[in-house]
Amino acid sequence: MVLHSIPDESGAPVELSTHALSGCGPLSMWQLLSYFGRAMSRLDIRSACRLDPDGGTYMIGLAGGLR
Repeated sequence: MVLHSIPDESGAPVELSTHALSGCGPLSMWQLLSYFGRAMSRLDIRSACRLDPDGGTYMIGLAGGLR
């Protein structure tokens, strides 16, 4: 059995890093998508998880975006 690890933040696009955004929702979504071999643009990730510049991303946004 081969175990893979969740991709490190250092490999994420700069626009999704926690320093560029309020919160870590888009970064977490990128990590999960990368882990499962799914490609999605950083703009689509931000849109899918309904990033709120003032409040970050809520869990329901992540769930909806991964659906």
